Amino acid sequence: MADPKTTDPHPGMLGDGTEEQNLGQPGDPSKRITEDEVDEAFGGEEEG
Repeated sequence: MADPKTTDPHPGMLGDGTEEQNLGQPGDPSKRITEDEVDEAFGGEEEG
């Protein structure tokens, strides 16, 4: 059972605070996967 004394230290924040957001950090956009790679990995066309 969860500890009843534990309170949310980050009200209004999504998640539990165990992972930091990586916004504004240096990186190489060319290393990102493409939409085609996502389609290939997850089955292609989206049905609506």
